[in-house]
Amino acid sequence: MSKKLGYVRIALPEYHPPAFIFSAGEHNQAQ
Repeated sequence: MSKKLGYVRIALPEYHPPAFIFSAGEHNQAQ
């Protein structure tokens, strides 16, 4: 699921809602 979000981020760089940014940040900490 996280990978899918990353793909969407690349596909839609202009689309970045607060929830998406929070999810991406959380995934970064996980790594």
